[in-house]
Amino acid sequence: MMPTESKSGENRRRYLLLVLLFFCSGTAGLGYQIVWAKLFAAGIGHEFPSVLAVVTAFMGGMAAGAWVIHLAGLRSQISARLYGWLELVIAFWGAATVFLIPFANGIVIRTLGIDPSPAWQWFVVFTSVFLALFPATAAMGATLPAIERFTAKLVPHSTVGLLYAANTGGALVGALLSVFALMPKLGIPATLYLFASFNAVCGIAALWLGRRTSRGENASPKPEKPQNRSRTDRSNPAVVIALLATGLLGIGYETTVVRALSHVLENTVYTFAVVLGIHLLGTGAGAALYHRNARLNKGDDSKYFLFLALGALIGGMTIWMSQPFTTTSAPRFPNH
Repeated sequence: MMPTESKSGENRRRYLLLVLLFFCSGTAGLGYQIVWAKLFAAGIGHEFPSVLAVVTAFMGGMAAGAWVIHLAGLRSQISARLYGWLELVIAFWGAATVFLIPFANGIVIRTLGIDPSPAWQWFVVFTSVFLALFPATAAMGATLPAIERFTAKLVPHSTVGLLYAANTGGALVGALLSVFALMPKLGIPATLYLFASFNAVCGIAALWLGRRTSRGENASPKPEKPQNRSRTDRSNPAVVIALLATGLLGIGYETTVVRALSHVLENTVYTFAVVLGIHLLGTGAGAALYHRNARLNKGDDSKYFLFLALGALIGGMTIWMSQPFTTTSAPRFPNH
């Protein structure tokens, strides 16, 4: 019993370290998003289209990265160290955007010309932003399924909820920190380099941890069989459609609120950081609640869709208050 208990305790410590790394990774990820929106605004000419383009590129790249990891996992065993390499890719590309985004802005300006049509302008902007950020955003999207497969070997219970909560909590810190502290004090290049260093540290630590875990598995004469977890295979078309719809409505709701409140906070990136912070606070709390309920084996997951619908309805009703809020609160907010 003693060797088993010792191994279980060591696995739990590794698991908690990975959760901490994923928190730091989330801090860098959403920090990038804010800074990238600010950088692209210089070439696009307005911050709201820049925010839309960056959000679209961010979500599109993350979806592609997660899908690739899903397909790879169906065909072969994913290395435990993959998460570390993904973090290093994010670090490299995040630092490279200091030079890449101004270069992309120059291409956008030359391609658009003097008087582009709205359709051509949106196409050029969204395509250039998507391509410029794709390597980093795809790697970001791949991190969650990769690290979930890593942690599944360490603990016997569901890890998705806690990992998502940790990553979202870090994203909340990164979004607010980048706007209110780092960019004003350090400037945009130094802020990007700082976030890239976060990813680099996470990547190196994950590679070291993955190497130790692999050695432990190889040294064990009787490796433990992975427990059966029905939670990992949810290919029901109804669930997929529901998740697709909630993602569409969730990000659409977020960008709509950004647009509405930009009249209050006057600057779109400033507004985006505030709205995104509140959005992340709620999603992080929801993920933590889901993790707790999953560990206690409570209830049906379908109830979360009901809560989501009610929350969106209540939140949508509060947008009607934006005009009175503008009148009473706009002078209190700084114009950045």
